[in-house]
Amino acid sequence: MAFKKLKDLKNVVSEAPGLIEQAQKLQAQAQGMQAAQMAAGGGAATAIDPHLLEPIAGVTIEKYAELAKAVGERKLDQAGIESFVQLHGLTPETWQAAYDGWNERFKGNMALSVHFGTLYQQARSL
Repeated sequence: MAFKKLKDLKNVVSEAPGLIEQAQKLQAQAQGMQAAQMAAGGGAATAIDPHLLEPIAGVTIEKYAELAKAVGERKLDQAGIESFVQLHGLTPETWQAAYDGWNERFKGNMALSVHFGTLYQQARSL
C-alpha cells in the first residue's frame, strides 16, 4: 500500500510541470485577451457568431472562464485539477475536452477571445 502511494506521488510530481504550465498559459491567455479588449476599446462592436458560444462537452464559456481562473490562481497540478473539476460536477475527461475545445475556438477569433477575457476577469473566486 505504501509503495502504491509513493508511486502515485511520483506520478503527480512528474506531471506537475506540465500542469503548472497549462495553468500559466490559461492565465497568460486571459491577460492577453484583456489587453486586446482594452486596445480595441472594449470589443463590443464585434459580434460573436452564436454557434461559437455553444457549450463544449456541456461546459459553457462562462463556466469555463470560472474554472480556468480558479485553476490558474491555484496553480493546481494534474491531480489537483482533476479533483477540483470533479468537485464542480465535471469528469477530468470532460474538462480536457472543454479545455481543448475552447482554446481551439479562441484561435484566430479575436471577438470570442476578448469575450472570454472579460468573463475570466469577472469570474468569481471558486
